[in-house]
Amino acid sequence: MASVSFEQLQQLLKNAGIDKLNNPVIVGSMVGGVTQNMAAIAIAESGDVNHPEKGANSQAHNPNPPDNSYGLWQINMIGNLGAQRRKEYNLPNNEALFDPATNARVAVGILRTQGPNAWSTFKNGKSKDALRNLKKGGAQVDANYSISEVGESATNTVTGGITGAVNTLSKSIFGIALNAGVFLAAALLLILGIILLMREPIAAVAKKTVIGRTASLAKKVA
Repeated sequence: MASVSFEQLQQLLKNAGIDKLNNPVIVGSMVGGVTQNMAAIAIAESGDVNHPEKGANSQAHNPNPPDNSYGLWQINMIGNLGAQRRKEYNLPNNEALFDPATNARVAVGILRTQGPNAWSTFKNGKSKDALRNLKKGGAQVDANYSISEVGESATNTVTGGITGAVNTLSKSIFGIALNAGVFLAAALLLILGIILLMREPIAAVAKKTVIGRTASLAKKVA
């Protein structure tokens, strides 16, 4: 087994250009940093998440369908997928992926086009287990992680987002209700004014007209 440590994995990723990745969706989905998450994926794929300090295995090979996966990040080269990837990444053969630098280069390419969910160990949380155990063991894990567990950080992020959305919606509803209340009050005042005007006797209103005044004058003359 050719073991590659957590720190060495991060350096391989940086050499492969992972720092140039600026897709906000991918970056946002990897709590604590893209580089460390990808290093943890390698440990989960080809190492032991319960003993992440042992690193990842650059010579790991899983030949069992639907896999034919090679190296640190277990790049799947089965069937037509393998042919496509050999062409896309200029690989002379599948065994080229046993080279750590080559495997890192292809992993960064897959991350850029497919995101971290291309690896089942990211989707099922095993890479986060590796990070959690690395931190417990004293490894230099990104300070953006929760003090206790990575899983808590992700949960808090989601919960915070939901809470913020609910608060924003509540404020919007309150604003709409307030505006509706002002409009309703104005409408009621207008109706009340009309009712008060209508209470004045019709005869009194008639007297104020030209015809009413003429009729009154005629009565006096008679």
